[in-house]
Amino acid sequence: MSTVWREYGVIGVLMVAAISGYLWLSRNPVDIVAQSLDTLSQHLLSLVPEAEGRERVESSLVDFRRKVETQEVTPEQVERFAASVMNLASAGEPLDAADAELVVRIALQDPTALPVPKDVQRRPPPPKPEVAADAWEALGERLEPMVAFYRHVRSDIPADSARSVGLRFYAQDGMRVVVDDRYRERFAEAEAAKALIEDRAVSWRAHFEDATQADRERQMARATKLMSFTLSKPDSGATMNVDTVAIRATLAGLASLRRLESLGVLTEGDLDSLAARLEADVENLVRQSILITVVPPPPPPPPTATATSRPRSRVP
Repeated sequence: MSTVWREYGVIGVLMVAAISGYLWLSRNPVDIVAQSLDTLSQHLLSLVPEAEGRERVESSLVDFRRKVETQEVTPEQVERFAASVMNLASAGEPLDAADAELVVRIALQDPTALPVPKDVQRRPPPPKPEVAADAWEALGERLEPMVAFYRHVRSDIPADSARSVGLRFYAQDGMRVVVDDRYRERFAEAEAAKALIEDRAVSWRAHFEDATQADRERQMARATKLMSFTLSKPDSGATMNVDTVAIRATLAGLASLRRLESLGVLTEGDLDSLAARLEADVENLVRQSILITVVPPPPPPPPTATATSRPRSRVP
């Protein structure tokens, strides 16, 4: 009798394994990516404190999700967005709605993400590369364990000290994460890390905090410089020969981009090249507009009494 039950048990285990394997293999690759994006979207929304702004960001995320489902974006764009959000959430600094929306627009390679003054020529964007048929399945295989590892780190570390754990996500030729070497022993044996270690998608770096802080300070210095141009005003009497409103909008957008990059937002190469070119062109326009000055005309003389004017007589 025990033999019969043992055989039934073996059959049951095999059926469960077969069903689980079928369900695993039958999962839609886009659905796997979408599930990870749902988690990342919540992390990005949690960084936006104001409720009204959060609704605007959520609308942008819905649009991004729709374009992922219809494959209007590339897997590389999704990877950069995922790495950017995990870096931002690891930094833990609040974002205003405009910056959070800019994160999504950067991921979508929105050509209007950075406003361009009419005096500056924008180059046309390059054509998007063709996506291989199995690219979305490969994306799901890379993205799902990366998000799982991030969630494990966040759940293992108290919320008030999560920023003290050095994490930096990258998305170039696939996704990878660099972790502060001080936490190697803590996370290397975690179940969530095994797949990443096997794929060599995780590495451990000594002096992690010093390196990331230096990079952040470099980007913030650029953002501060751009904002100083935005806030500067020409002397009275200066004649502005360019569209100053558009220039200030461009400088503000560039400053926001550099600040986001300092927090770990990843940009594709063409956008970064455009931003660098805009910085140089707009700074040159600002210098030119401030240097062109005119001497203001002298003020008109105050009115004086004429010989024919007589004072009014007082009525007693």
